[in-house]
Amino acid sequence: MERFFFEDVWKLLTGWGVLQFFLICLWSWTRSHRVAIANWMLPAMVAVLSAVSVAVVTPAEQIIETCRRLSHAVDDGDMRAIATHVSPDFEAHNLDRDRFLEKTKRALTRVRIDHLRLRAFEISVSSPTLATAVFCASCRIRTPEFTRSAVPSKWRIDFHREQDVWRITRIRSLPVPPISFRALGEWLR
Repeated sequence: MERFFFEDVWKLLTGWGVLQFFLICLWSWTRSHRVAIANWMLPAMVAVLSAVSVAVVTPAEQIIETCRRLSHAVDDGDMRAIATHVSPDFEAHNLDRDRFLEKTKRALTRVRIDHLRLRAFEISVSSPTLATAVFCASCRIRTPEFTRSAVPSKWRIDFHREQDVWRITRIRSLPVPPISFRALGEWLR
């Protein structure tokens, strides 16, 4: 219900359209005073719910926004922005935080990543301070030797909430055919 009411306004508006159509049909058949009142009240309720939906930012929306900010930082090669979202207790593919940031900086110096797009988010919030995001990404990779467009990848990122900021504690690369990279270390070579 939280996802329907607070995270996706379009689903809420679609549901309203279907219900509004049903109420109009019901009113045209019955000419009931109660149904007529419901027909007028429903748009007001949807307006209030839409305003609440925009005002309330759920943990899942915060995590998606964090992932999007990180994708912009990767696209721009902004290591400072990346570092602010990596937790001190980060661990991935036998890399601690400092080693991960060092390898990432080296990789982003050697390889240019453009047009990074994220989609198909699956957010799992297991507690107020722990969450996991799984999503697909695609980008263009440029090096002096080659350019590859629309390179697909899939990621699983574990987050820990620290003082109202979601920080990454673990990153895993998930296999996506035809790319054979299965581990984060292969992406950071």
